[in-house]
Amino acid sequence: MSAYLEKEFERMTKSKIEFFPSSGPVHEWTAHLHPAVEIICFVKGEHIVTVDEEMVLTAKPGDMVIFPANTVHVLAKKNNEPTLHYALKLHPDLLFSAFVDVPRTYIMRFFDRSALTHVYYDAESIPECVRQQWKTMIGLLQGAKGIRDVERLALRDELLYSDIRAEAIRLLILLIRHLPPPAEEGTSQMLGHHVVRRIFDGITYIEQNYASPITPEDCAAHLCMSYSHFAKQFRAVTGRTFKQYLTYIRISHAESELLTTNDSVTEIAMRAGFNNVSHFIATYRAVRGKTPLETRRARSEEISE
Repeated sequence: MSAYLEKEFERMTKSKIEFFPSSGPVHEWTAHLHPAVEIICFVKGEHIVTVDEEMVLTAKPGDMVIFPANTVHVLAKKNNEPTLHYALKLHPDLLFSAFVDVPRTYIMRFFDRSALTHVYYDAESIPECVRQQWKTMIGLLQGAKGIRDVERLALRDELLYSDIRAEAIRLLILLIRHLPPPAEEGTSQMLGHHVVRRIFDGITYIEQNYASPITPEDCAAHLCMSYSHFAKQFRAVTGRTFKQYLTYIRISHAESELLTTNDSVTEIAMRAGFNNVSHFIATYRAVRGKTPLETRRARSEEISE
Protein backbone atom coordinates (compact mmCIF):
# COMPACT_ATOMS: atom_id res chain seq x y z
CA MET A 1 0.00 0.00 0.00
CA SER A 2 1.51 3.33 -1.06
CA ALA A 3 -0.98 5.46 0.85
CA TYR A 4 0.73 8.35 2.60
CA LEU A 5 -1.62 8.40 5.57
CA GLU A 6 -1.01 4.76 6.43
CA LYS A 7 2.75 5.27 6.48
CA GLU A 8 2.34 8.50 8.43
CA PHE A 9 0.27 6.84 11.13
CA GLU A 10 2.46 3.74 11.31
CA ARG A 11 5.59 5.83 11.81
CA MET A 12 4.11 8.00 14.53
CA THR A 13 2.75 5.08 16.55
CA LYS A 14 6.23 3.52 16.66
CA SER A 15 8.46 6.54 17.18
CA LYS A 16 8.32 9.29 19.77
CA ILE A 17 10.14 12.00 17.81
CA GLU A 18 10.29 12.58 14.08
CA PHE A 19 12.06 15.38 12.23
CA PHE A 20 12.46 16.07 8.55
CA PRO A 21 12.84 18.86 5.99
CA SER A 22 10.29 18.99 3.16
CA SER A 23 10.43 20.77 -0.17
CA GLY A 24 8.34 18.47 -2.37
CA PRO A 25 5.92 19.56 -5.11
CA VAL A 26 2.33 20.41 -4.27
CA HIS A 27 0.87 17.08 -5.32
CA GLU A 28 3.04 15.22 -2.78
CA TRP A 29 1.53 17.10 0.15
CA THR A 30 -1.86 15.65 1.00
CA ALA A 31 -4.20 16.50 3.85
CA HIS A 32 -3.46 14.24 6.79
CA LEU A 33 -3.61 13.83 10.53
CA HIS A 34 -1.70 11.82 13.12
CA PRO A 35 -1.52 11.40 16.90
CA ALA A 36 1.61 13.55 17.12
CA VAL A 37 1.82 17.22 17.99
CA GLU A 38 3.54 18.81 14.98
CA ILE A 39 5.70 21.94 14.97
CA ILE A 40 6.60 23.42 11.58
CA CYS A 41 9.13 26.16 10.87
CA PHE A 42 9.04 27.70 7.40
CA VAL A 43 12.45 28.29 5.86
CA LYS A 44 11.98 29.19 2.20
CA GLY A 45 9.07 30.29 -0.03
CA GLU A 46 5.42 30.90 0.82
CA HIS A 47 3.14 28.10 2.01
CA ILE A 48 -0.65 27.98 2.16
CA VAL A 49 -1.72 26.36 5.44
CA THR A 50 -5.08 24.58 5.57
CA VAL A 51 -6.58 23.35 8.86
CA ASP A 52 -9.70 21.20 9.08
CA GLU A 53 -10.11 21.64 5.30
CA GLU A 54 -10.25 25.45 5.51
CA MET A 55 -7.40 27.71 4.42
CA VAL A 56 -6.34 29.69 7.47
CA LEU A 57 -3.13 31.52 6.55
CA THR A 58 -0.18 32.05 4.24
CA ALA A 59 3.12 31.30 5.98
CA LYS A 60 6.36 33.03 5.05
CA PRO A 61 10.00 32.24 5.85
CA GLY A 62 10.67 32.49 9.58
CA ASP A 63 7.05 31.78 10.57
CA MET A 64 6.05 28.87 12.81
CA VAL A 65 2.84 26.89 13.16
CA ILE A 66 1.84 24.23 15.69
CA PHE A 67 -0.80 21.57 14.99
CA PRO A 68 -2.33 19.74 18.00
CA ALA A 69 -2.82 15.98 17.82
CA ASN A 70 -5.34 14.70 15.27
CA THR A 71 -5.78 18.03 13.53
CA VAL A 72 -6.41 17.67 9.80
CA HIS A 73 -3.88 19.85 8.02
CA VAL A 74 -2.05 20.28 4.75
CA LEU A 75 0.60 22.62 3.36
CA ALA A 76 0.77 23.74 -0.26
CA LYS A 77 3.00 26.02 -2.27
CA LYS A 78 1.51 29.42 -2.92
CA ASN A 79 3.38 29.71 -6.22
CA ASN A 80 6.05 27.94 -8.23
CA GLU A 81 8.94 29.34 -6.19
CA PRO A 82 11.18 26.85 -4.29
CA THR A 83 9.96 26.04 -0.76
CA LEU A 84 11.39 24.42 2.34
CA HIS A 85 10.01 23.78 5.81
CA TYR A 86 11.14 21.75 8.82
CA ALA A 87 8.66 19.53 10.65
CA LEU A 88 9.13 18.24 14.18
CA LYS A 89 6.60 15.69 15.47
CA LEU A 90 6.25 14.70 19.12
CA HIS A 91 4.23 11.60 19.98
CA PRO A 92 1.70 11.73 22.88
CA ASP A 93 3.64 9.08 24.83
CA LEU A 94 6.61 11.43 25.03
CA LEU A 95 4.39 14.31 26.11
CA PHE A 96 2.51 12.26 28.70
CA SER A 97 5.69 10.85 30.26
CA ALA A 98 7.32 14.28 30.45
CA PHE A 99 4.37 15.87 32.25
CA VAL A 100 3.39 13.05 34.59
CA ASP A 101 4.07 15.09 37.75
CA VAL A 102 2.38 18.36 36.73
CA PRO A 103 -1.31 19.23 36.24
CA ARG A 104 -2.58 17.60 33.06
CA THR A 105 -4.27 20.83 31.99
CA TYR A 106 -0.93 22.04 30.61
CA ILE A 107 -0.21 19.22 28.19
CA MET A 108 -3.85 18.53 27.38
CA ARG A 109 -4.02 21.90 25.67
CA PHE A 110 -2.51 20.02 22.72
CA PHE A 111 -5.42 17.55 22.67
CA ASP A 112 -8.46 19.75 23.35
CA ARG A 113 -9.62 20.49 19.82
CA SER A 114 -12.58 22.54 21.00
CA ALA A 115 -10.13 25.09 22.42
CA LEU A 116 -7.16 24.89 20.05
CA THR A 117 -6.92 23.90 16.37
CA HIS A 118 -3.54 25.47 15.62
CA VAL A 119 -1.12 28.12 16.83
CA TYR A 120 0.59 30.49 14.40
CA TYR A 121 3.53 32.82 14.98
CA ASP A 122 4.81 35.12 12.29
CA ALA A 123 8.57 35.62 12.20
CA GLU A 124 8.43 38.81 14.29
CA SER A 125 6.18 37.45 17.04
CA ILE A 126 7.98 34.20 17.89
CA PRO A 127 9.14 34.51 21.51
CA GLU A 128 12.92 34.85 21.62
CA CYS A 129 13.28 31.92 24.03
CA VAL A 130 11.32 29.70 21.61
CA ARG A 131 13.43 30.89 18.67
CA GLN A 132 16.68 30.07 20.47
CA GLN A 133 15.40 26.68 21.64
CA TRP A 134 14.35 25.84 18.10
CA LYS A 135 17.88 26.62 16.90
CA THR A 136 19.22 24.28 19.57
CA MET A 137 16.84 21.56 18.37
CA ILE A 138 17.86 22.05 14.74
CA GLY A 139 21.52 21.68 15.66
CA LEU A 140 20.90 18.41 17.49
CA LEU A 141 18.53 17.01 14.89
CA GLN A 142 20.96 17.71 12.09
CA GLY A 143 23.36 15.58 14.08
CA ALA A 144 20.97 12.72 13.44
CA LYS A 145 22.37 12.71 9.89
CA GLY A 146 19.08 12.48 8.08
CA ILE A 147 17.45 9.77 10.18
CA ARG A 148 13.76 10.60 9.99
CA ASP A 149 12.80 8.33 12.88
CA VAL A 150 14.93 9.92 15.59
CA GLU A 151 14.24 7.03 17.97
CA ARG A 152 16.49 4.83 15.86
CA LEU A 153 19.35 6.92 17.15
CA ALA A 154 19.05 5.06 20.46
CA LEU A 155 20.53 2.05 18.70
CA ARG A 156 23.78 3.82 17.88
CA ASP A 157 24.02 7.05 19.88
CA GLU A 158 22.09 6.89 23.15
CA LEU A 159 23.42 10.20 24.44
CA LEU A 160 22.43 12.16 21.33
CA TYR A 161 18.96 10.60 21.39
CA SER A 162 18.52 11.43 25.08
CA ASP A 163 19.71 14.98 24.43
CA ILE A 164 17.17 15.41 21.63
CA ARG A 165 14.33 14.14 23.85
CA ALA A 166 15.31 16.51 26.65
CA GLU A 167 15.54 19.53 24.36
CA ALA A 168 12.23 18.62 22.68
CA ILE A 169 10.53 18.63 26.07
CA ARG A 170 12.17 21.96 26.86
CA LEU A 171 10.85 23.40 23.58
CA LEU A 172 7.38 22.13 24.42
CA ILE A 173 7.46 23.76 27.85
CA LEU A 174 8.40 27.10 26.30
CA LEU A 175 5.62 26.78 23.74
CA ILE A 176 3.07 25.98 26.46
CA ARG A 177 4.11 29.11 28.33
CA HIS A 178 3.29 31.20 25.24
CA LEU A 179 0.11 29.49 24.03
CA PRO A 180 -3.00 31.65 23.62
CA PRO A 181 -5.07 31.86 26.82
CA PRO A 182 -7.38 28.84 27.24
CA ALA A 183 -11.13 29.17 27.09
CA GLU A 184 -12.85 30.13 30.32
CA GLU A 185 -13.19 27.28 32.76
CA GLY A 186 -16.32 25.27 32.14
CA THR A 187 -16.60 26.06 28.44
CA SER A 188 -14.62 22.99 27.40
CA GLN A 189 -14.44 19.58 29.02
CA MET A 190 -10.80 18.60 29.54
CA LEU A 191 -10.11 15.03 28.50
CA GLY A 192 -7.96 12.72 30.61
CA HIS A 193 -4.83 10.93 29.43
CA HIS A 194 -6.53 7.55 29.56
CA VAL A 195 -9.37 8.73 27.30
CA VAL A 196 -6.98 10.11 24.68
CA ARG A 197 -4.86 6.95 24.75
CA ARG A 198 -7.93 4.76 24.36
CA ILE A 199 -9.26 6.71 21.40
CA PHE A 200 -5.82 6.51 19.79
CA ASP A 201 -6.23 2.73 20.01
CA GLY A 202 -9.53 3.18 18.17
CA ILE A 203 -7.81 5.26 15.49
CA THR A 204 -5.27 2.47 15.06
CA TYR A 205 -8.13 0.02 14.63
CA ILE A 206 -9.64 2.20 11.90
CA GLU A 207 -6.29 2.52 10.14
CA GLN A 208 -5.91 -1.26 10.13
CA ASN A 209 -9.46 -1.98 8.95
CA TYR A 210 -10.62 1.03 6.89
CA ALA A 211 -10.90 -1.11 3.74
CA SER A 212 -13.47 -3.37 5.45
CA PRO A 213 -17.13 -2.52 6.21
CA ILE A 214 -16.43 -1.52 9.84
CA THR A 215 -18.95 0.29 12.05
CA PRO A 216 -18.65 2.46 15.17
CA GLU A 217 -20.16 -0.44 17.11
CA ASP A 218 -17.27 -2.63 15.91
CA CYS A 219 -14.73 -0.06 17.09
CA ALA A 220 -16.47 0.45 20.43
CA ALA A 221 -16.53 -3.31 21.02
CA HIS A 222 -12.82 -3.52 20.13
CA LEU A 223 -12.11 -0.93 22.84
CA CYS A 224 -14.53 -2.57 25.31
CA MET A 225 -16.59 0.62 25.47
CA SER A 226 -20.30 1.22 25.16
CA TYR A 227 -21.30 2.70 21.81
CA SER A 228 -22.64 5.94 23.30
CA HIS A 229 -19.55 6.55 25.44
CA PHE A 230 -17.23 5.71 22.56
CA ALA A 231 -19.07 8.00 20.13
CA LYS A 232 -18.91 10.95 22.54
CA GLN A 233 -15.23 10.52 23.40
CA PHE A 234 -14.20 9.81 19.82
CA ARG A 235 -15.68 13.10 18.66
CA ALA A 236 -14.11 14.96 21.58
CA VAL A 237 -10.62 13.72 20.68
CA THR A 238 -10.77 13.81 16.86
CA GLY A 239 -13.31 16.57 16.26
CA ARG A 240 -15.23 14.20 13.98
CA THR A 241 -17.86 11.49 14.27
CA PHE A 242 -16.74 7.93 13.55
CA LYS A 243 -18.38 8.03 10.12
CA GLN A 244 -16.78 11.37 9.22
CA TYR A 245 -13.38 10.15 10.35
CA LEU A 246 -13.66 6.84 8.49
CA THR A 247 -14.74 8.65 5.32
CA TYR A 248 -11.82 11.05 5.64
CA ILE A 249 -9.35 8.16 6.06
CA ARG A 250 -10.74 6.33 3.05
CA ILE A 251 -10.72 9.43 0.87
CA SER A 252 -7.16 10.28 1.95
CA HIS A 253 -5.95 6.81 1.02
CA ALA A 254 -7.75 7.05 -2.30
CA GLU A 255 -6.32 10.51 -3.02
CA SER A 256 -2.80 9.30 -2.32
CA GLU A 257 -3.20 6.44 -4.77
CA LEU A 258 -4.71 8.72 -7.39
CA LEU A 259 -1.58 10.87 -7.13
CA THR A 260 1.01 8.13 -6.92
CA THR A 261 -0.32 5.25 -9.07
CA ASN A 262 -1.89 4.72 -12.48
CA ASP A 263 -4.49 2.26 -11.21
CA SER A 264 -8.09 2.71 -12.28
CA VAL A 265 -10.53 4.73 -10.20
CA THR A 266 -12.57 1.55 -9.63
CA GLU A 267 -9.56 -0.37 -8.28
CA ILE A 268 -8.62 2.49 -5.98
CA ALA A 269 -12.19 2.88 -4.73
CA MET A 270 -12.42 -0.81 -3.81
CA ARG A 271 -9.09 -0.78 -1.98
CA ALA A 272 -10.19 2.30 -0.03
CA GLY A 273 -13.28 0.52 1.30
CA PHE A 274 -15.94 1.67 -1.18
CA ASN A 275 -17.97 -1.15 -2.78
CA ASN A 276 -19.62 1.17 -5.29
CA VAL A 277 -17.58 3.40 -7.60
CA SER A 278 -20.42 5.88 -8.11
CA HIS A 279 -20.72 6.33 -4.34
CA PHE A 280 -16.94 6.77 -4.14
CA ILE A 281 -16.90 9.48 -6.82
CA ALA A 282 -19.79 11.34 -5.18
CA THR A 283 -18.18 11.13 -1.74
CA TYR A 284 -14.78 12.15 -3.07
CA ARG A 285 -16.27 15.18 -4.78
CA ALA A 286 -18.18 16.16 -1.64
CA VAL A 287 -15.00 15.97 0.47
CA ARG A 288 -12.40 17.30 -1.98
CA GLY A 289 -14.54 19.58 -4.15
CA LYS A 290 -13.50 17.83 -7.35
CA THR A 291 -13.72 14.39 -8.93
CA PRO A 292 -11.00 11.72 -8.73
CA LEU A 293 -10.17 12.25 -12.40
CA GLU A 294 -9.83 16.00 -11.87
CA THR A 295 -7.37 15.29 -9.06
CA ARG A 296 -5.32 13.03 -11.31
CA ARG A 297 -5.47 15.53 -14.17
CA ALA A 298 -4.19 18.31 -11.91
CA ARG A 299 -1.25 16.14 -10.91
CA SER A 300 -0.35 15.51 -14.55
CA GLU A 301 -0.46 19.23 -15.28
CA GLU A 302 1.84 20.01 -12.34
CA ILE A 303 4.35 17.37 -13.45
CA SER A 304 4.37 18.67 -17.02
CA GLU A 305 5.01 22.29 -15.98
